[in-house]
Amino acid sequence: MWSADVDDYMCFIDADDEYKPDFLEKMVRFINEYKLDIAVGGNDFIDPKNNEIIEVRKLNDILILENEGFSDFFPIYHRFARTVWGKLYTVKTMRLFDHSRSVPNLLYGGDTCEMFERFRNASRVGIYPEAFYKYYVYPKSTSKQFDPRRIESDQILHNMMIRFLKDKVGYVNDQNNEYLLGVYLNAVNDTLKVIYNSELSIQEKHLNMHWLFTCDTTKELASHNLQYFPELIKQREDLFNSIFDYNMRTRELRSDEGLQNIAEIFAAIKIYPFQFENWNDLEIFTLLLNMRAVSEDIEFIGRINNLIKSLFSDKPLLVEFNTDELVFFKDIIISILTNNLNETVLLIANVFINNQEVPLGSELKLLLLGLNVAAKLELSDYFVYFKKLHISFLIDLGEKELALAEISDWESLLPGDEDLGNLRNRLI
Repeated sequence: MWSADVDDYMCFIDADDEYKPDFLEKMVRFINEYKLDIAVGGNDFIDPKNNEIIEVRKLNDILILENEGFSDFFPIYHRFARTVWGKLYTVKTMRLFDHSRSVPNLLYGGDTCEMFERFRNASRVGIYPEAFYKYYVYPKSTSKQFDPRRIESDQILHNMMIRFLKDKVGYVNDQNNEYLLGVYLNAVNDTLKVIYNSELSIQEKHLNMHWLFTCDTTKELASHNLQYFPELIKQREDLFNSIFDYNMRTRELRSDEGLQNIAEIFAAIKIYPFQFENWNDLEIFTLLLNMRAVSEDIEFIGRINNLIKSLFSDKPLLVEFNTDELVFFKDIIISILTNNLNETVLLIANVFINNQEVPLGSELKLLLLGLNVAAKLELSDYFVYFKKLHISFLIDLGEKELALAEISDWESLLPGDEDLGNLRNRLI
């Protein structure tokens, strides 16, 4: 290329593809007639098994890009611009290529980065309304094999497109931003399918899904108000439902780490479970706790709070606790859900022994819980301890008659008890 004359032209071809015979004749005429730096043609996508055309990608009319046109027509020319083949370049434009702007370590899409660097250096680009390049589609190409770099490549390519528009026209308008989110959505869909079909373990698949769905670009896709390309709404919904269903039905993911990753995925894409099939209460509670902890969206947290409250609506021991209390006393709640009631009693007792600060108004509820569990386990020492605390709270609340009746009943059982004497003295 460096020895070629600036008025010469260049084109590229993959070893297993071909150009139609009139490509050069028509494109040289096109590039000269419209004074172009790059001339772009359409493509035939061909099944190599039977040589049948799968898809024809071409425009109906000539499109000339210059100045603001690189922004105005971006959704139209983007799909033609991503590959190096199927185009004719002036050597002058090719020599402007800035290798310092290339992106290393891309699993795929390197040609896309190169192409948009060439478009950045071109003043005028034309798209001819005819397919000249015959691209043979092989299903086991590199882009269909899973590699962790695939996830990073999707994000890099998205950011590179944003940078191209900013460099070329100085801004990214709302329509082009949404269009690029749609391109990224398709890339995520493809990557997710590759992960599903890979030979990775379930845990390894999930770690890669977590990376894919919690990155900043996917979060932007989830929160963006789609309005220019309405078809993306259904596509995004289908994508998020797919990852949601996988996480909800795969039992092997319900370890502590797995539930944390599920929570972070759901919070990132703002989706929450409305029903749980074959989940136990501990798994549900742990997931909801994690989702509540990682989200900063007030509306999302409110919905999670409602789910937490409804989880315990049929549990007599816990039905009186509000969501904040259930979350605050999560270790106590978990001990109940795992039926480790001896630990429940110890945890409740430690709250009072250590004078731990608790949510306002929750002390009496916690005491009553301690009394009920201690009674169920027939732990008399703890039951008496909680009962004395209960009487003390009745006195603090001004319920002196109730407190006196309780003291009198217990004095008959524990005559001469010092603590009961001190409680009686507080009533004087």
